[in-house]
Amino acid sequence: MARKGEKILRIAAAGLAALFIVLLGADALRYRSTLYSAPFWVFALARAVECLLPADAADRRRVDRPPPSGTPAVKGEAVMIPQPEFTALMSAIGLPQAAGQYGRFALYCRELQEWNRKINLTAITDDEGVAVKHFADSLLPLTMAELPQGASLVDVGSGAGFPGLPMALVRPDLRLTFLDSLQKRLTFLEGVTAALGVPAAFVHARAEEAGRDAARRERFDAATA
Repeated sequence: MARKGEKILRIAAAGLAALFIVLLGADALRYRSTLYSAPFWVFALARAVECLLPADAADRRRVDRPPPSGTPAVKGEAVMIPQPEFTALMSAIGLPQAAGQYGRFALYCRELQEWNRKINLTAITDDEGVAVKHFADSLLPLTMAELPQGASLVDVGSGAGFPGLPMALVRPDLRLTFLDSLQKRLTFLEGVTAALGVPAAFVHARAEEAGRDAARRERFDAATA
C-alpha cells in the first residue's frame, strides 16, 4: 500500500513538473525571453524524468554522491574529524597522548550519532562539534587536577557520558561509575562502554537520592557533573 501511494505521488509530481515546463515554454515563446536558458531546461527535464523513476532506482542514482560536510556517519567504518585534526586538537588542550585513542573516540562519535536518532542525548551531533565541544571539553579536567592512579570517579547526571567516558578512554585506570535518573541514557552507556571496552558501573538514581544513600555517600575519589 505504501509503495502504491509513493508511486502515485511520484507520477503526480512528474505531471506537475511537465505542466510547469510547458507553461514556462509558452511564456518564453510569447515574450521571446532569454530568462529560461538551456541549463534550466536540462535541469527541469532531468527532475521530471527522475520523478518517473522507481524509488530504488532514484536512490541508486544518489548512492555514490558524497555526504554533505558534517553529516553524521552511522554505518560502516567509524569516522570523525580527520585524525590529523584530532591530533592537533588534543595537543592544543595539553593531552597529546589522547590522540592515540582516535579510533575509539571515532567509534564513540558514531555510536552517539546513531543512538541520538532514537533517544535525545545531545543537540550537538556534527563531527566537529562532537570532537571539540564534547570530547575536548570533557578531557579538560585531566589537565586541571591530578587524579591518583586507580581513582574512583562518579559521573553525576551522565547523559551521553560526558565528561566521564572520554576521561576513561584516556585514563583507563579510572574506576568509572555513571549515575543518571533516566534508564534510557544508562542503556546507551551500557552499550557504548561495551563497544569501547571500558569497564564501568551504572546507577539508576537521582543525584539527591544517591547523595543520601549511605552505601554511596563519600565513596568516590572524584565526581564530575
